[in-house]
Amino acid sequence: MDRQHGVPLLLTSGAGAGVAVLLKPVTHQGGGDATSEADIQALIQAHPACLPITEIDAIFAGPVPICTELNTPAGAIDNFMVTPTGLPVLVECKLWRNPEGRREVVGQILDYAKELSRWSSSDLQREVRRRELPIYFMPNGDRLVAPRVLARTTIVTRNVVALPDGYAIEEAEDPTNIAELDPERSAVGDAHQGFWAEFLNHLMLDDPEQPRPKAARMGYIGLSLPARTSWLTVYYDSHVGKVGVYLSSWRSTSGAYAMQAVVEDWGAVKEELGGSAMLSKVRDGRPTVADSLPVGSLDQTEVRAQAFGWLAERVNTFVNVIRPRMRSAAADYQSRGG
Repeated sequence: MDRQHGVPLLLTSGAGAGVAVLLKPVTHQGGGDATSEADIQALIQAHPACLPITEIDAIFAGPVPICTELNTPAGAIDNFMVTPTGLPVLVECKLWRNPEGRREVVGQILDYAKELSRWSSSDLQREVRRRELPIYFMPNGDRLVAPRVLARTTIVTRNVVALPDGYAIEEAEDPTNIAELDPERSAVGDAHQGFWAEFLNHLMLDDPEQPRPKAARMGYIGLSLPARTSWLTVYYDSHVGKVGVYLSSWRSTSGAYAMQAVVEDWGAVKEELGGSAMLSKVRDGRPTVADSLPVGSLDQTEVRAQAFGWLAERVNTFVNVIRPRMRSAAADYQSRGG
């Protein structure tokens, strides 16, 4: 059979009661009455009850639409929903009506499900927050984008140390005093630490599971990633007046494997990073992803504010884009016995 349903009839009411109108199907091929996958996404997002979900499994009835185009390392999920009992519902919208198209949809859904199975609630929170931006029309025709936080989770970690009777924990004393050994080095370290402490006050991370770095006494700080042998380095070079961030990893490790996954998907990664980041190689041939901004003298208040603003946005974006890919690739690496 070429189709599952016949052409529907509309039985009119009112002045033309009793007249049967043969409805014209909306074309998918273009033209004034054409529809698109985006139209279907919007329809499902606004009216999730149109989906025959209970015919598949009644346990998924009553899904609540969360967002469209939910980004995952396997691609963007067209519609993401959650049932009242907390079960995820993934919807992939396609216009094709051939066996190849159906097989492609099944493969995509399976890839999405594999990636979501590796997510924590914080991963979901991060990605939904990136998609949930209400837009309002202003009286003059401008549009106002209003970011919002749907919910925030907090992980509280407590460590319990059991000591044998008669033992106690004492704070270790610093065996050296840098200021006494090298006053000039101490002044530089203080300047670095002050710079990073000020920067961290500007840094807002969407991902609640991303560990925040500490203010270091050097010209750079590091942010750990799920592939433990990879990291983001955030730096500033006062000699040339430049700030930046780059991704690094050790050779022949899960971090290097995850880095390769980023390289292979560089087209999509670059676009998600905003287009300004560059893929290159360090001196020993290892790939790296980096972005930088010449800002001039960081002693000037305006320049310092510009550097902090740009750097905070870049770090947050790098974490949002890179972290889930590194986590997924690290999981693949472990499953292969790496």
